[in-house]
Amino acid sequence: MKTCSAAESITRREFVRKSSALAATALAGGLSDTAQAADGAAGAPSKVAAPLATRAYPCPLITPADKFRDVSRGEPKPHTLTGAALEQARLTPESWRLEITADTTPNPPSKDVAGISHSLRLSDGTALDLAALTELGRKHGVK
Repeated sequence: MKTCSAAESITRREFVRKSSALAATALAGGLSDTAQAADGAAGAPSKVAAPLATRAYPCPLITPADKFRDVSRGEPKPHTLTGAALEQARLTPESWRLEITADTTPNPPSKDVAGISHSLRLSDGTALDLAALTELGRKHGVK
């Protein structure tokens, strides 16, 4: 399999743009193939495009497993913690908490600062735990 050079790699935005165009083309091709099949029954020859799966792409769109690398941050890395260190870092279901606060950075165009009626913080014991968040999901979840 050919690998992509820096000049051949694409951004996520380009990927979405190209895959959308490809999907639209495939859909249009499928619609025209149906019309051609109906015309073919009337005696006109039908042209069928090659399936998408058989076309060769210069760059793979999915990273092969052996090309993945660890991008963990922090010292120590979160996946290396065990026991009491996990609890101290609040990475267990029992110790996990969700704080909800407003961003105090002003919005440049309007110079306004975001506000919130009441914050949920670890410091005053109002942060949500996993059980409370699960209950909110049950009560207000979209089905």
